[in-house]
Amino acid sequence: MDLSLYSNLSSPDEYEVLQTELLGDLQRRLSLKGFKYLRTLQKEFCFASVIATAENDRFLFIAIDRVDQNPDWAEKVRLRRMSSERDWKGEEFHYCTWDEVDTLAAELLTEKYDNEIL
Repeated sequence: MDLSLYSNLSSPDEYEVLQTELLGDLQRRLSLKGFKYLRTLQKEFCFASVIATAENDRFLFIAIDRVDQNPDWAEKVRLRRMSSERDWKGEEFHYCTWDEVDTLAAELLTEKYDNEIL
């Protein structure tokens, strides 16, 4: 996905196109890794999504910054593990680029990662 096309968005219509593309990309990439997309919280020029493992026993929050105020939004995507799908405080944030979001999500939702941080 060529995100450079979306570096200077200023209208809500432009953002809606980007958001539709990003959410489709996120859902496709996460489903290939066996995760489920649960919901998206939409705000003006930014969004956050909640995903889960297939067993629904682990949850992850994924968010992008406001694309109209931060031209480097795709370089600093925030991910945070959640204890439930409604745990908005969660753990500390982890950061990656948009291109790496599915890889970091997989790391954060696997047993291997849990054992490494103990």
